[in-house]
Amino acid sequence: MPRQVKKAKNNQTGFLSLISHKLHTPLAVVHLKASMLLDETDGDLNEKQRRSLQEIMRYAQELRWSIEKLLVFSDMDRVGPSAAPRPVDLSSYVPWGVERIVREVGSSRVRLAIGKVMPGIKLRMNEVYIDLILRNLIENAVKFCDKPEVLIAVALEKRGGDALLSIADNGPGVTPAQRKRIFEPFYQIEANASGQVQGIGLGLALVKRLAQAHGGRVELQSKRGKGTTILVRLPALP
Repeated sequence: MPRQVKKAKNNQTGFLSLISHKLHTPLAVVHLKASMLLDETDGDLNEKQRRSLQEIMRYAQELRWSIEKLLVFSDMDRVGPSAAPRPVDLSSYVPWGVERIVREVGSSRVRLAIGKVMPGIKLRMNEVYIDLILRNLIENAVKFCDKPEVLIAVALEKRGGDALLSIADNGPGVTPAQRKRIFEPFYQIEANASGQVQGIGLGLALVKRLAQAHGGRVELQSKRGKGTTILVRLPALP
């Protein structure tokens, strides 16, 4: 990589990290204060006030998740994984984590199907990163689905020494042109002719970086109009 390009990339990564850190605390305060008001410890709320506070909390949480992506992404660029790896029982973690994340995403459109989960699959990775992989894939499935009901199917098996996590959806699928760029940082697919979906375009790029940093890889299977399946391969413990 030419020296000037490398310097520009380092500057960009440092800037993203700085901005993310600066925004993280104020947003946490906004979320906390809105939560305290919703508890009605300082007085009763009418229905309009309650709905407004719930909306504030929802958008503040979405921003916090976006900032978390930026922080991890910039750290991965600069120093690699910062959270210490440890043995994790993925067979137990995935069903629990997926169900929790679907609840947190808060979309009544989602119908979750947890398929075959082979028991005893373990790997060495911090739960923070496993959670980020699951969250980003589920959020993507929900955001881009163009149908009234979002079908998300999750499966886990061991294949050739790898843990193979599969998350499939019933969305619009990916075109060959989109497939070439879909794992690029900040690339976003337009939801429809009117513009892009919410988000910063880091979801799949972060999933790919996290998998690669732990000796794994990410594969995409998709057909236009038939949905998309993301396969995450990670080295399993013996």
